[in-house]
Amino acid sequence: MIRILLAFALFALAWPAAAQDATESVRTNSRFLGVQANQLVQQLLNFGGTNNAVANPYLLTYAFNHNTSGTGMSFGLGYSYRHFNDGDAITPRQTTESDLFIRAGLEKKVFWGKRWMGSYGMDLVLDRLRDKTKTTSNFGGGGPPIETGSTTNLAGLGPRCTLNFQVAEKILIGTEASYYFKSGKQKIEDHTVSVNTEHKQRSFNLAVPSVLYLILRF
Repeated sequence: MIRILLAFALFALAWPAAAQDATESVRTNSRFLGVQANQLVQQLLNFGGTNNAVANPYLLTYAFNHNTSGTGMSFGLGYSYRHFNDGDAITPRQTTESDLFIRAGLEKKVFWGKRWMGSYGMDLVLDRLRDKTKTTSNFGGGGPPIETGSTTNLAGLGPRCTLNFQVAEKILIGTEASYYFKSGKQKIEDHTVSVNTEHKQRSFNLAVPSVLYLILRF
């Protein structure tokens, strides 16, 4: 799956340049770079301090499409990292979490008038979720730290559709919905007793249009 996604990415870099004829005065392709803007919109509109969770993990999106047919390719990337300490003075605990989300797919953009644009397509998706917890005992002489963790690798595919509104010549704001099937394994590790277990996972993930993207067209 990783090789497939890398092949998609390399093709994405090569296709727009190859499709653009240097002798033409009119560009045949457009590119779209999007970033999640939910927090910014909430600050600007002041929704009373509410902080609704966004189910869509893709923080950045990129797409390139033919201006006439609307066909093209799209990509999404999301990454989060957290390191925090909790527990108490007797049993302090350190936790590290890192999540990576990648997608690549084919899509077709459609236009309604001068302001509205939508798209539909099919994506390949890859998720890698990791967490690690280290617990130390400071009571009665303590003992070796207890280290546990888990790694989840999921791959899948599914449809996605978007709706965008052009607010300026090169700026759009949009949202999307997707329905991905994912399958993979979760590996649970206990380094204290050197025990590892694996569990299979399968799921259908529906992401409703709760995310807002600020998109630059160039």
